[in-house]
Amino acid sequence: KIKNLFIDERITSLGNSIFYGCSSIKEILIPENIQHIGNEAFKNCSSLTNIIVPNSVIRIGLAAFNGCSSLNSMSLPFVGGSAYVNSDSSTTLFGYIFGTDYFANSSESLQVADNGKRYYIPWKLETVHISGGRIGKEAFRSCQFKTITLTDNITYIGEMAFYNCPYLESFTIPQGITTIEARTFSGCN
Repeated sequence: KIKNLFIDERITSLGNSIFYGCSSIKEILIPENIQHIGNEAFKNCSSLTNIIVPNSVIRIGLAAFNGCSSLNSMSLPFVGGSAYVNSDSSTTLFGYIFGTDYFANSSESLQVADNGKRYYIPWKLETVHISGGRIGKEAFRSCQFKTITLTDNITYIGEMAFYNCPYLESFTIPQGITTIEARTFSGCN
């Protein structure tokens, strides 16, 4: 059983379902030259506890991390499926990378944007770091994590981005933020 996975630096794309069902993987080291992560690439990697997606990634496929029920922390270069989306849609939601299929130890997160989909996010996920892009409308709505950090190069936080995030304990508004839309933190305790 594979427990630690180190991806060669010559690889630039991880295809759809490439590690689907590799439930014994605890650690994955993704090199800086990866640009694309396919749909369901890490689906049901249920022992994975931490993931760092490098800034070189410009696309993350639908449900890439579905079933990663032990995930405690993650670092992402942007929210949703693409680094280059400037409008609000289902692909700009945090839940997009986890998908709409229920999995054990997940919590339902209603994220509306354009179609009111219900995404399932690991309930053990406590810490999220976002290093770029924009935080779109309802991007993290109803998420259960405790801490989120955003880097200073993020300039926009959309309407209701953190709506109904009752467990959010720590958030610092980055210096680069120029716009925070309405009801961004409504429903946070």
